Amino acid sequence: AFSVFTTATFNFGPITVTFPHIDFGNLAWGWCVITVLGWFNPDRGGHLILWDLKLIIRFPPGASILIPSAILRHANVKIQPGERRYSFTQTTASAPTATLTSPRRPPTGASAAPSGSCGTLAGGGEDVQDLADRLEGRARLM
Repeated sequence: AFSVFTTATFNFGPITVTFPHIDFGNLAWGWCVITVLGWFNPDRGGHLILWDLKLIIRFPPGASILIPSAILRHANVKIQPGERRYSFTQTTASAPTATLTSPRRPPTGASAAPSGSCGTLAGGGEDVQDLADRLEGRARLM
């Protein structure tokens, strides 16, 4: 299959949670498509946080969003016990020629996930109200 993106990553979870990060390996002027999958209550968790924009976005299973992940700090909120959250991301690496010409497997000893991409954590994250309070506190400092 052909795509306008050079890289695609499945994060199989079962609980895909990310800490605030910027994807330095992606094109600074490029888009990152994030599609969320799984079975979870989007009112209680799984929210997408765009820290620099001070936004917490309800992000239900089956939804997709395009963000400039190389310049926008982002993360997501943990989900409830017993729920499942996965994600599928599509990006363009900052060095597309290397991506297109190299094998689609990591070198020996390297992680399969690109630097700055989603990780799988057993716990971690914060609840939505805690994050909203932190964002409000940071806004007051500015």
